[in-house]
Amino acid sequence: MHFIGIDTAAARPCDIVIADPDLRVIELLHSSDPEATARDLHARCPDAVVAVDAPRCLNQRLMADDDFRADDDFRAGLRPPPKPGKYVTCRMAEWELIRRGVSLYLIPHENPPRWMQVGFAWYDALIEAGYADHSCRLTGPPGCVIEYYPYASFVALLGGKPPKKGTPDGRRLRVTALRRLGVKADFGVLNEDQIDALAGVVTAWRFGRGEAIDYGDRREGVLTVAANLPTTVRPLDAAD
Repeated sequence: MHFIGIDTAAARPCDIVIADPDLRVIELLHSSDPEATARDLHARCPDAVVAVDAPRCLNQRLMADDDFRADDDFRAGLRPPPKPGKYVTCRMAEWELIRRGVSLYLIPHENPPRWMQVGFAWYDALIEAGYADHSCRLTGPPGCVIEYYPYASFVALLGGKPPKKGTPDGRRLRVTALRRLGVKADFGVLNEDQIDALAGVVTAWRFGRGEAIDYGDRREGVLTVAANLPTTVRPLDAAD
């Protein structure tokens, strides 16, 4: 089984990292053509778990639905549940991260920004090429596509919030987390976006081993994180 991370972007080609079953990086790609690239990936790695750094779908307003919020299963899974009228613009996955102190971009109900549209195009292309849809159908592995968020996976793996990825300490901590898992790569030549794509690789790898955690509800897409997030996360510093 191979593991693939795709860091999406609107203003530049998307960064793709492919790793073998031993977490050895075997290829770095740049692509602005989801359809052609997805067909090529599936032809070469049909059993891969592919992690995409973008929401699977738009906010379906579950958190704004009073019946959904009153459901016993919902309340049992989110203790303490959000107060009435709070976090109604979040997806359930976003609320689960926010309540632990992990910040992220909220997915709108309509009019998504360009980078989200690029992400949707990648999901459509990967599913059309033959990968199963885990985020909304809870299928796989092998041979499936998952939604991931690099920052959340790094927080889970490190046990706290690392500094910004563009800082020396932020990069060092992220690379440390990847090395601890056994990722084999020439880290010195990788840029920030490829490091984020590697977060997708290890999230996919842990998902394939049954060690990743899904947050959210499949009706609006579950977000897969490389490990369980602490109840409350603390900032990390240079000493960590």
